[in-house]
Amino acid sequence: MTAPTLPLAGPLPDWMADGACTSGPARLLPWIEEPGVASPLQVAAMARVCAGCPVRLACGVEARSMTSGFWAGRQRGTAELVDDTPAAAGLVGVPVQDTLPGLDLVGAA
Repeated sequence: MTAPTLPLAGPLPDWMADGACTSGPARLLPWIEEPGVASPLQVAAMARVCAGCPVRLACGVEARSMTSGFWAGRQRGTAELVDDTPAAAGLVGVPVQDTLPGLDLVGAA
């Protein structure tokens, strides 16, 4: 059984070769299926693979142009996940903490 070809125009991006989904048993999961095709068990397995993936950030950038499939830990093509902008996620106006309190004191003596 071979892994499906990802629906990208042209050659695959270099970063994709380092994806956790491209080797071992993970490559056989239904990464590019339409929503509802993968079982809940498969979706959970894909989420676990993505959680430790070294290229998850690059994958998330690529995912913005995808309308289906499982990218960067999220299922694309479902109404609640297609628009993942800060506004759609309810994050507009939420303060962002760039460091943990006291972290700037580490090493200060």
